[in-house]
Order: sequence, then C-alpha cells, then structure tokens
Amino acid sequence: PAALKLMSKATGLNICSRLKAHEILKSELRLYLGYTSAEAIYRWPEGKNLPTLQNLYAISQILGVSINDLLVTVSP
Repeated sequence: PAALKLMSKATGLNICSRLKAHEILKSELRLYLGYTSAEAIYRWPEGKNLPTLQNLYAISQILGVSINDLLVTVSP
C-alpha cells in the first residue's frame, strides 16, 4: 500500500481552525508550547512549517482529539 501524503497547508489550517473554535489564542498556545514567539504558529496556515510531533500531541490533548484528527492527508 502507498503511503499517505501529508497536506501541510490544509493541516495547518485545520489546526488553526480547531484552535479558533475552542477560543484558544495563538499567543496562549505559544506560552503553553514554550515558544519564544508566535511566529511559527502563524506560519502553520501557510504550510511553511508545522508543529513537532511532541507539540502535535500537546495540541491534540488540549483540543481533546487524536493527532490523526489534526492531520490532513491524501492518497498518492
């Protein structure tokens, strides 16, 4: 079976929309994740970078969902 392809931009948008739905500000998430600035978080919807696996797990716990619910994938 072929591996799924991660859609970076769609994943970033999904994470940010879920955070917004839970009224979690990027500045609050920055503090929770220990980032020195929120710049990286603001790049997620652009697909320029994504949270590390450790931070994906933390975000999934905050939102009460699985990591798979945060990821947007497609079959090749």
